[in-house]
Amino acid sequence: MHIPDSTLVEAAIDFARQQLTVRRPLKGPSTSEELAAALAPAISEAGLGVQDAMTMFTDVVAASCMALNHEKVLAFVPSAPTPASLAADMMLSSINAIADWWIEGSGAIAAENQALRWLADEFGLPASAGGVFVSGATPGNLAALAAGRHWWRRQRNLHHDDNPPRNAIAISAGGHASLKLVARTMDCQVLMVPADEQGRMTADHLTEALDEWEARGGAPVAVVAATGGTTNAGAVDHLDELHEVCKARGLWLHVDAAYGGAGILASSARHLFEGIEHVNSLVVDPHKWLFS
Repeated sequence: MHIPDSTLVEAAIDFARQQLTVRRPLKGPSTSEELAAALAPAISEAGLGVQDAMTMFTDVVAASCMALNHEKVLAFVPSAPTPASLAADMMLSSINAIADWWIEGSGAIAAENQALRWLADEFGLPASAGGVFVSGATPGNLAALAAGRHWWRRQRNLHHDDNPPRNAIAISAGGHASLKLVARTMDCQVLMVPADEQGRMTADHLTEALDEWEARGGAPVAVVAATGGTTNAGAVDHLDELHEVCKARGLWLHVDAAYGGAGILASSARHLFEGIEHVNSLVVDPHKWLFS
């Protein structure tokens, strides 16, 4: 049986209320030796008890985590720093939702589907488009590039049991490192496509790179991984032109829009994403520009 512990609940609520209403000071990390010593009593035969556990959590664990909602923190975007988002996280944790099967998580699944549909509509994807929330852009890119290779092989009647040839993935020189990591995880060769002076992959660069790659006897390219907003400069590849190249050559076009894709919601930036409605797959991180 699970017996509610009102003391712990009240302590947790008081802690959360303080975190949500008071600005924490900005400080650097503690050393590993300091934290190891401070946490040493945490696991014991007798246990700590509620009060000592809360004290250790407050004074050691929480105090050694950077206040990412501080106005001077510009480098990290792992979660929404607003009090509203943090309060929503607290509410979500309290209902202990598991959104894997409809029978126990229908409300959460319906809400996720609604959010995914909204995102797909904003990017101009067709009604048949679907999606899923994952832990980050790297697993999102993995799922998309694997789907693209599977599609490419099926278009050519190549099946896994037939020992199909090794493939390659074309990636812009300005693409995120996760794209190369995913390609190698999939045992695909990587074709790096030069970017222009603004860090963008263009149709001319892609066509030239594909022709040279084929002439050198490289593995057949199955997927072109473009970028919708690079992390360093916010550059957006020429998606409309890349779509035409991929369509003519029978290639899957994926767009890593993890960092900058939410820029499509701004009228001042929407024109940069022309052609994204034609892509085969894309990823976008809600925990980046959608915070704005």
